[in-house]
Amino acid sequence: MGRIIQILIKNHVFFLFIILEFISFQLLIANNFVAESIFFQKITEIRSHIFLKEQEIKDYFIIKEHNAELLQHNSILFKQNELLKQKLKIVQTQIIENKTIESMFISQAKVVRNSWNKKQNFITIDQGLSNGIKPKMGVVNASGLIGITHTISEHFSTIISVINTDLMISAKIKNSGHFGTLSWDGKSPTIMQLIGLPKHVNLKIGDTIVTSGYSNILTEEIEIGIISQHKPEKNTNFLNISITPFVDFTNIDFVYILNADQKRERELIEKKSSNLFSQISFGFGRFYQNSIELYGSKGKIISKRIFTSPPGKTTDIYIETEKGIKIELIEKENHFIKMLHYFNSILRNKSLRIKEYENNYNQARLLNDLKIKNKQ
Repeated sequence: MGRIIQILIKNHVFFLFIILEFISFQLLIANNFVAESIFFQKITEIRSHIFLKEQEIKDYFIIKEHNAELLQHNSILFKQNELLKQKLKIVQTQIIENKTIESMFISQAKVVRNSWNKKQNFITIDQGLSNGIKPKMGVVNASGLIGITHTISEHFSTIISVINTDLMISAKIKNSGHFGTLSWDGKSPTIMQLIGLPKHVNLKIGDTIVTSGYSNILTEEIEIGIISQHKPEKNTNFLNISITPFVDFTNIDFVYILNADQKRERELIEKKSSNLFSQISFGFGRFYQNSIELYGSKGKIISKRIFTSPPGKTTDIYIETEKGIKIELIEKENHFIKMLHYFNSILRNKSLRIKEYENNYNQARLLNDLKIKNKQ
């Protein structure tokens, strides 16, 4: 122990230099978007190469199991092929214009790294930019939905798994069409949650859950899993639904990347359908701003002070259009006193409480939808 201390004292300048270099590098990465992007891309590349070598060694010892699995898949495909031949005879006299099944996918990829026992799980595959893979592309396998592509390098990609607490997917019950939000609570990789469905929805154990198609990333009716349990949530009008996914996330070897052409086509047609747009910006950033900006096709609305405005302070709202700028003056108010009065009225009036519950739910639902859209 004394020898180690002597070495540290003797070489303290060198160790101090290393520590300062590390801190400087951390500051550079944290405050420079370009450097951060390049750094994480290189890290993904290096880690992926290591994971690939690791997976190749593992694959060598499980070749027999893979062969048995391939034989089973070949048997299933043979039966499906025979069935399709019979159906083809029925429609062979008709002219059918349709996309081939290959147009739905851009690439098949091998999984070189897969995590499933963490809160934020990711999958690494051996396909990247050189194979046409891009961020925010859907990923599936023969069983169902896997996730969405995340970080892309030249030859490798990471996929944010469906069993990741940061990912939420718009999903629906296949039979009824009722839709909600699919998420994962970070506990078991064999149980997911579907939230946002009211109590009056008619469902049963075993109902199939699929993607809703409301996302520009995931097409409609990609199979996810089945309902394994459902019960009403306490003090709400919604159901707590547990989903058992079709995919075994502890054992994934190959995945398919969904083609993004449909996404670009949909975005184009949605833009053409209307010449109106809007964008809202609100946040705290590095300091308390308490301001809001709303931009639209016809102009913009800006206020430098909203919410929690101190008593006796007026608020200006700027409305700018092609005709010029108009300033609306909001009268002085004591927001704190008004809040207490409103709270007192809610406690005394049941109908107001119910209305407030509905307003709070709608606000939470809209924020959740925005969060899903942002992640997708």
